[in-house]
Parts: sequence; structure tokens; C-alpha cells
Amino acid sequence: MAFSIAADIVVSLSAIVVATAAYLGVNTWRKEVRGKATFDLARKIITQCHRLRAELTRATFLVTWHGEASGRPRRQDESAEQSEVLDEWYSRDRRVQRVAEQLPLLEELSWEAEALLDKNAHEAVSEAARRFRERYASVVTAVSDYFELTYQEAGGKDIRQHLDFLKGLRKDIYSVDGDNSLAAVDQAISQVSFALKRYVR
Repeated sequence: MAFSIAADIVVSLSAIVVATAAYLGVNTWRKEVRGKATFDLARKIITQCHRLRAELTRATFLVTWHGEASGRPRRQDESAEQSEVLDEWYSRDRRVQRVAEQLPLLEELSWEAEALLDKNAHEAVSEAARRFRERYASVVTAVSDYFELTYQEAGGKDIRQHLDFLKGLRKDIYSVDGDNSLAAVDQAISQVSFALKRYVR
């Protein structure tokens, strides 16, 4: 009888030990999985921010190359001046399209950040996405307006009344190092990097 009671106690204690070990194991596993998920997410966010910045820099680089316009459909009646405008317009549009393709990826990562990261990190990523959208919007609008007017000018239309407007558009389209065109984006990237530092250590 005493042996039976002792055996029951041993079995009960064994069950408790196994259950405790399983619980601790699951918790450890959960922390490891979550830690890896947050690390991977933070790395993807930082990488995407820098990728978008590089695409924006490329989109507004002063020079376009002849090969960039090789896929543009030609118009039979376009003059040499019109061809020059249309070639650059096409090249700029393609560059800006690359930015447009990358923007949704940062938006998706922002949604993941809301689920996996702390409030500060999520807000920093959301703010970066907003700054990138704003810069993209200003560039894509400037490209459309600027080349529409310069194409009209190449076709013989007088656009002198738009010269000040064109001057402002050129600042959005053509950037050089140190002109601060990406200052807001750079500030947002710095804030993201700081907020995500704890997740990538």
C-alpha cells in the first residue's frame, strides 16, 4: 500500500516536472521565434528604407543616359527637340516607376511593425513611409508637369509665363549632393534606425 502511494507520488511529480519543462520549453521557443521575427523585420525595414532612398536619388540624378530611352515608342512627326524632351521624360518616368514599385513594400513592413514591434518603432516606420510618399509625390508630379510644358515649348508654344513654375519644378527633378532635397527622408531613416536598434543587436 505504501509502495503504491509512493509510486503515485513519483508519477505525479514526474508529470509536474514534464509539464513544467514543456511549458518552459514552449516559452523559450516562443521567445526565440519572436526574437528572430522581430530581428528579420527590423533588418528588412532598414534595408527597404535605404533601397527607397537609393531609388529616389537615382530618379533625380542630374543626367539620364541614352540607353534609358531605347524602349520609348517613337512618333513619326516628332522633331529633334521633341525627341530630346520625350526621351528624358520617358527615362525619368521609368526611374520614378521604380520608386513607386518599392513604396508598397515599406507600407507592408509598417503593418508588420504594428503587430510585432513597439509603438515607438511602428510610429517611426510609419513616419518614414509618409516622408517617402511625399517625396515621391513631389517628384512624380514635377516630372509630369515639367516635361508636359517643355514638350509644348519644343513644339513651338510660348511658355514664358511658366518660367518661374518650371524653375521650381526643376528643383524637384534635378538634385545634387548637398541640396537637402532628401533631408526629410534622411531624418526619417535616422529615426527608424534609432527606433529599431534594440531589435538588431
